[in-house]
Amino acid sequence: MTTQGERTRAPSTFDVGRRRLDARRAWAAGCLLVFAAALAARPAPGRILALLVLLDLVVVCLPWRVPRAGRTAGSLWAETVTYQAVPITAVVVVLVSDPPWAGALPAPGWFALAAVGGLGLVRLSGVRLRLLLRGDLAWLAGPEQPLHAAAIAWTAVVAAVGEEFLFRSVATSGRGAGWALACVLAAVAFVARHHVPRGADACTRRTDLAVQVVAAVLLLGLTVASGSLYPAVLCHLLANTPTAVLAVQRATPGASS
Repeated sequence: MTTQGERTRAPSTFDVGRRRLDARRAWAAGCLLVFAAALAARPAPGRILALLVLLDLVVVCLPWRVPRAGRTAGSLWAETVTYQAVPITAVVVVLVSDPPWAGALPAPGWFALAAVGGLGLVRLSGVRLRLLLRGDLAWLAGPEQPLHAAAIAWTAVVAAVGEEFLFRSVATSGRGAGWALACVLAAVAFVARHHVPRGADACTRRTDLAVQVVAAVLLLGLTVASGSLYPAVLCHLLANTPTAVLAVQRATPGASS
């Protein structure tokens, strides 16, 4: 029982005592290193993107304290912003390099196909949209602190855009064995990135892993076939939308800290 004058100290942002990577996280980190090496050999802005992948690897390997629910909103947002800094920078780098596809949209059919693919990923993930829209899933999950929920929603939206530019830009142009290898490594690295952060154990469930693999193949295929990142961005956004919606629904001013 807490006596008067005592204060409950919120957990720190980092758990320095657990900074070592286990075997699973180390293998995932290795996939990102190999992808960075492949990117460095690609035409501009390949080397810059390779450096961003390495920087991203450093960020996700930091010993962020888990579980995250007990940390302060400031601590959680510091991690959230740091996680998304590299993907956002990748968007800026690619657009500044002014690729041929940046100013031209592919045929509308590609966006229709992307929408179908995004909804298919939602279905594959097991999310029941009817229950989500009625608020039943939010009721089952329970309330969440508003700023914590906002961080989850922000990540779901920003990651969908930033990850496409970071992992799929290499697939927008080029041909040959080197390009094909880089595309395959990009798909592998995309899945691997979900397994490097601390607390990513849930991503090893069969359903989640299946969704990640199918998404990697689908998003790569959309990019290669359309010659543009935009259909893949739409597909990724739709796939992440239930996560953002659920987070917003769970955000209540009365959530316990």
